[in-house]
Amino acid sequence: MHSSRRSSSRRFGTSITWLTVKSAKMGKATVYVDGVKKLTVDNYASTTQYGIKRAVKSLANRKHTVKIVVLGTHRRAASGSNIAVDGWLVG
Repeated sequence: MHSSRRSSSRRFGTSITWLTVKSAKMGKATVYVDGVKKLTVDNYASTTQYGIKRAVKSLANRKHTVKIVVLGTHRRAASGSNIAVDGWLVG
């Protein structure tokens, strides 16, 4: 996803884990669950790393709406503000 983009998903469970990538081209994003801000992450890394897990736990056991908002910002060392959504794990 590029800056100013969003990804939404509906999931059922007590935990939701977003599978993503860290690299020099990645930036920052905020994760919302049911409209509540849960995480702000920086997916920058000097070398590419796959299978990065970003988890939100201790949720009620019901259907949840998860939204990832690309902030369009990145740290100085990064060459981009991209965010990857490679998959979801639901517990």
